[in-house]
Amino acid sequence: MEPTRSDSPAALPAYRLVLRALSHRNYRLFFAGQCVSLVGTWMQQVAIPSLVFHLTTSPFVLGFIGFAGNFPLFALTPIAGVWSDLWDRRRLLMAAQFVLMIQALLLAALALTGAIDIAHVVVLSIIAGVGNAVTNTTLQAFVADMVPNREDLGSAIGLNSFVNNGARMIGPALGGLLVGTLASEDGGILFATGVCFLINGFSFLGALAALTAIRTHSVPRAGPRVPIWQQLKEGVAYALGFTPIRSVLLLMALVMLLGIPYSLMPLVARDMLHSDARTVGFLMAADGVGAVIGGVFVASRRSSQGLSRRVALAAVTTGLANFAFSFVEVVSAALALRVVYAFALMTQVASTNNLVQSLTDDRRRGRVMSLFMLSVMGMIPLGSLLMGTLSDVVGLRDTYLTCGLVMVAAGLAMVLWLPHLRPQIEKRQQELSADRAPVPAAGLTDVPHA
Repeated sequence: MEPTRSDSPAALPAYRLVLRALSHRNYRLFFAGQCVSLVGTWMQQVAIPSLVFHLTTSPFVLGFIGFAGNFPLFALTPIAGVWSDLWDRRRLLMAAQFVLMIQALLLAALALTGAIDIAHVVVLSIIAGVGNAVTNTTLQAFVADMVPNREDLGSAIGLNSFVNNGARMIGPALGGLLVGTLASEDGGILFATGVCFLINGFSFLGALAALTAIRTHSVPRAGPRVPIWQQLKEGVAYALGFTPIRSVLLLMALVMLLGIPYSLMPLVARDMLHSDARTVGFLMAADGVGAVIGGVFVASRRSSQGLSRRVALAAVTTGLANFAFSFVEVVSAALALRVVYAFALMTQVASTNNLVQSLTDDRRRGRVMSLFMLSVMGMIPLGSLLMGTLSDVVGLRDTYLTCGLVMVAAGLAMVLWLPHLRPQIEKRQQELSADRAPVPAAGLTDVPHA
């Protein structure tokens, strides 16, 4: 039974709270399109590092490809946030999805004809990064256009997380099996990865069809034209000038910087687990399982109390999982630790999102949340470059061990800092509570992929 508008989210069972957004036609269309598109996207996430590793066998190049694909997220996220306020968000999303489709089809054509080289992968990865920067930023605001009732936003955020991480379980497993099965002889890797790229390219038709059918009334925000740099400066001063927001964003950025990117997973499979591309897919799928569990955990927490402690303990857990991963030699243990890692990372990302939103003035929310996205997505390209370089110099196991210990130390430092932060958090929340409606309790955010 669909929930009625008289239902209070606080009184609903958890499963009905999550499904409320599907009562909106626009969101149903969007959700269906994402179910098709994201499986292809995650298949490509397996295929690209497998292809690059075949072409170069270099950990540094693997890390550099991750850097090239994700650097636009770091550079364009704040600007894309301004674009999403000035232009029609549905059309902006359609343009970004079309760019991503063309990029995947070009990769497919080059791989299937055997003409691809590492320069092609670098350029097309940068193009994909631009498309993803616009998509990820614009989507944050577009959800509110599709789900106009604020009380249903928590449901939409939760369903977004579910479909992304569900695709994250299915897509990498399919991609890994496809690459591992078709790449049975020398040169077969080009055909296998080309098929993955082709599937991803066609999968964007689902997202584009859904966006074409959606009807919203997205109107650019009214107000005086202020230079972008001045708007960004004010948002940065507001966010980083408040110690609790600054602290949780810096902790989030550190964890994302030191997280081992997916671009190095072929090296993990070969050198640490003595396996092949199928294991790469299973490792990424295990991350999806952990993220889904983490999302359910966060969604089940109806109260926002204890968010700062949850952020700190999640960072510690993420570090411990990375530290333990440095010792694994069998696939089953590696998969179990990836589930733990993704669960903790999902918990930290979502809890940080929820906490920052609860501490932010509505007038500055977009700019502050762009800094949150930078702390999550913006660190991925830098981390890819750093982890690739470290792995080349000291080896992958020592890289996991060192980064894990640094994460644990940072999380414990935050635990010790909490008594100083809590009074400031409570005071700011009390000041803001009378001026706005409550932020959706679910606060789910997708675990980023690197």
